[in-house]
Amino acid sequence: MASLNARMTTKGLAELNKRVAKLLADAENLRPVWDEAAEYMVRSTQNRINQTHKGPDGSPWARLAELTVKLKGNDWPLYATGKLVEGIQVGHVNRSGFTIQSTATNEDGENYSSWVQKGVRRSKGKYKKKTQPHSPPRPFMGFSKENVSRISKMIRDHLKGT
Repeated sequence: MASLNARMTTKGLAELNKRVAKLLADAENLRPVWDEAAEYMVRSTQNRINQTHKGPDGSPWARLAELTVKLKGNDWPLYATGKLVEGIQVGHVNRSGFTIQSTATNEDGENYSSWVQKGVRRSKGKYKKKTQPHSPPRPFMGFSKENVSRISKMIRDHLKGT
């Protein structure tokens, strides 16, 4: 007759208790992981603007209007002066998470990153009438599947102690 026997010894229980205590201590303070993850997300978001021209979900941004291309002299969405890319930075990091933010401002000192992220329903200006259509959303902030996977790996590696 084949059999299998499993037993917990006092020594084994003490070792398990020590490992669980370390795991809990590491899980309580993920600050080192959040520092690394925040910097990674800043670079990833900047790359989204500079190279991929896609939102976090992988969908390409709406093309620029012909008038906008003519005024800017190029057809690069979200890139006119470089202020948007330069303004992406770590907001805060603590033991339970992190924030990245965009501090980009226009000539009037207004932070315009939310206009880009969410779009503008109605706009007016030098070349647009008040009733003209909006600027479509071009989301650049957010977590892609790759971002989530990479940060998850950072957490796993931290908890493993590697």
